[in-house]
Amino acid sequence: MERYVIELKGHLKRSWNEWMSNTSVELLPDGNTRITGEIRDRSALYAVINRIRDLGITLVKLEKLKSTKE
Repeated sequence: MERYVIELKGHLKRSWNEWMSNTSVELLPDGNTRITGEIRDRSALYAVINRIRDLGITLVKLEKLKSTKE
């Protein structure tokens, strides 16, 4: 599993945390939402990106966090 930070435009419902296990949802003061957590593999990452697209949500940032093993 890899750790990612995904920042989206607007405040999302915290129920996203239920859809994406192993993540935390943070509502930022600037009005955006930051989702941080583990995503199983590339296929799961694309599923998240596709869901964001399908809901018409603007993706602000997608960052893969460095592994502590590197």
